[in-house]
Amino acid sequence: MSSSLKILGRDLDSPAAFRMVKRGELRKLFSKVYTTDLESDPEALVMTFRYELLSFFCKGCVFSHRTAFKMHSGERTIFLSGPKARTFTWPGLTVKVLAGPGNHDNDMSFKGLYISSPARALLENLQVSKTINGINKCISREEIETELDGDLDAKGEDYLKKIKGEAGQIAKTFGWESEYSRLSNLIGALLQTRDAVFLKSKKAKARAMGLPYDESRVRLFQSLFDYLRSNRLPYIRSQADPENVFSFMEAYFSNYIEGTTFNIDEAESIVFDKLVIPNREDDSHDIIGTFNIVSNADEMSIIPESFDQLINILQRRHKVLMSSRPTKLPGEFKVKPNQAGNTKFVAPGLVDGTLRQGFEFYEGLPYGFARAAYMMFLISEVHPFADGNGRIARIMMNAELEREGEQKIIIWNSYRGDYLRNLKGLTRNGQCEGYVKMLGFAQEFSGKIPLSSTSDAEVHLVSNKAFDEDEDYAL
Repeated sequence: MSSSLKILGRDLDSPAAFRMVKRGELRKLFSKVYTTDLESDPEALVMTFRYELLSFFCKGCVFSHRTAFKMHSGERTIFLSGPKARTFTWPGLTVKVLAGPGNHDNDMSFKGLYISSPARALLENLQVSKTINGINKCISREEIETELDGDLDAKGEDYLKKIKGEAGQIAKTFGWESEYSRLSNLIGALLQTRDAVFLKSKKAKARAMGLPYDESRVRLFQSLFDYLRSNRLPYIRSQADPENVFSFMEAYFSNYIEGTTFNIDEAESIVFDKLVIPNREDDSHDIIGTFNIVSNADEMSIIPESFDQLINILQRRHKVLMSSRPTKLPGEFKVKPNQAGNTKFVAPGLVDGTLRQGFEFYEGLPYGFARAAYMMFLISEVHPFADGNGRIARIMMNAELEREGEQKIIIWNSYRGDYLRNLKGLTRNGQCEGYVKMLGFAQEFSGKIPLSSTSDAEVHLVSNKAFDEDEDYAL
């Protein structure tokens, strides 16, 4: 026990405590508990020393029910199971000891107490219970399904099967057959061996139907959808591009910022003269593939009218883009996880379901810039392919703009830093405004590029330092 906390019967007796309080050396927190800390808030002290207090007053009991899942969430009611029902009301904290079985072999020992094992906690929280004064000893069915779904994502099917086996043994020991039946139905539905009718949460039902998705990403998509629906967005009419000058710059810069770097003269020879640079055949084909898509007016007028069409468009364009790189699975979704820096993208098994959930928001957006900004983030965030995701995301964005006669967007070299920072800001912190403003500025800049010839465009871009690789340079 901390020296600042004193409990009658352990550190001092009653007369000694009374004398110390009278001398101003101790302060009474509640029955049998005193502290030498004369200034701190009593509720803060109780929360700080709650485990020591519980160890003394509830020795041998088991952290159970909702508390087994939410021990560190700051909840002000703690549930334990013990030999007899008791309630302790301390400053800022209520402790409810429920009459129930003691520790099982799988429970974890902790400071003279125990914590329900994951299998036991699931069974406890599937008990029939009532909400009293706004508090229920059990977490909701949706929360249980979220726990199981998260375990399935992180640990796989074998883990859920192991939990089910352990729960079966616990149920036999404690007589929790009905709770086990409920858990068995939930796990079976998630593993698609039982009907999804047993599930309540949208995400768990999607998994049971074979369409699991990344819930955190879908929340991001909703945030961007809400922002795009509630704010005035840029509108810039596109320039005519009869010589495919803009399409060339689009292909050049889109590859450059992904690491496929050529000087501008080499890129022109690759695109317009069909020259393949020796020892860089695959890189040359990357630029040609991108140009072949973005310069094709018929292809760039196609936007998805259904989810199935979205998948078809993505895979068709990716197959063209990555045709020279068979190891990157052209036209096929990734089979291994991918990431950029510390950002882990959607897991392979969640790609289809996450795109499907995201497409529902896309359908509710106005044509043009709103859909373009959303589509670019959707594809970038899911990262459905092994490689080429950034280029495909920008192609999908510009197809939305071209279809509506709005100015397409390039991300030039010296703007790469702003582009990536604002993408990360949306991914990590939900910062929609910066992301949309970044694209709006890029669209405005893109609309000022002269398209009479590649040389005129190049002069303009050089004068604005667009080819510079200093990512901190501000136009």
